[in-house]
Amino acid sequence: KLLRLAECVVRWCKTNFMTINVKKSGLLSSNLNPSGSALLESLQTCTGLQLKTCEVYKYLGVPFGQHGIQWDSYIPSLVTKVKRLLFKIRPLPYVFNWSPKTRLIILKIFILSQIQYAAGLIWAGLQGQGDNITGWNNLQQYYTECICWVFEIPYRGNTPTCGLGILHLLS
Repeated sequence: KLLRLAECVVRWCKTNFMTINVKKSGLLSSNLNPSGSALLESLQTCTGLQLKTCEVYKYLGVPFGQHGIQWDSYIPSLVTKVKRLLFKIRPLPYVFNWSPKTRLIILKIFILSQIQYAAGLIWAGLQGQGDNITGWNNLQQYYTECICWVFEIPYRGNTPTCGLGILHLLS
């Protein structure tokens, strides 16, 4: 059965004129069980390549482990990126006299792109988990802070009462 699976991978690669990039490929497993070891052997036999096993694999920057997306490392790292970028760009509008439109463009290019890069994958993985994810509320807080920055609304650590819903739509 495992040999057929390995042969299927090889056949798919040949049909689609693809090769397996050993540097970017691996068998994801925290502790390789006997069937996983057999699959690795079968793939190596069929392809002639020395594939590695790995504990974590990043796809579109999102870390996957044996049980799916590793939220406890991904969301906090995303929060750190957003926080760092916001800290760097926050004073610039005063130096360069940026309008809200310019701020919005800067926000979309440098900050929201970090959040949206793997948005579809993140959305699918978050189904049913929402606020249970470490750092999720922090990510929402920094997103709100970014929107306030664009529209020059003072942000004091809580959601402004200025109709933020419409600002999210506008941004």
